[in-house]
Amino acid sequence: MISRSFLFGKIALVVIAVSFFGWWYFDLGARINSIVFVPALQNQKSVQSQMRSTVYQTYDINGKILKVETVSDPDGIRQGLSDRLMMEDDTGMLFLMPVTDLHPFWMNRMQFALDMIWLLDGVVVEIAPNMPPPSFTGDIPATHFPKAKANQILELSAGGVERYGIKVGDKLDF
Repeated sequence: MISRSFLFGKIALVVIAVSFFGWWYFDLGARINSIVFVPALQNQKSVQSQMRSTVYQTYDINGKILKVETVSDPDGIRQGLSDRLMMEDDTGMLFLMPVTDLHPFWMNRMQFALDMIWLLDGVVVEIAPNMPPPSFTGDIPATHFPKAKANQILELSAGGVERYGIKVGDKLDF
């Protein structure tokens, strides 16, 4: 038979462990915010007006046309594709980062799945395919911590890496 003090000791250990890891997990958002530009909350009207003024450049990726919206300012990087309801399969967003570094990205306020591609001077160094929106992850935004330094990140709708035949080592001329 298990003694009460042994049982209470185990319960106390579990409570302490859950408290610590719960703190670490929820503090992860704060650590990510210090690394990645914190997405600002915007109302739907400003997001819709932002979408109307979008400018795309067209690129040929392995014989297929890709329309790319480029963002390089802190507000554009912070907002990214958050709050948009969808993105066409032949469209992407290219983030021009201010420094070459490890740039984690998360799916905060995303409404659809994405393929994320990290590039260093146009060369693909890492791919995170099919990053799910928070509605698929219990409202906790999925996050990818790359292992390779990059100065550009390309986001495509899920399946874009396969549609365009993109792989690590490819040179994409943006």
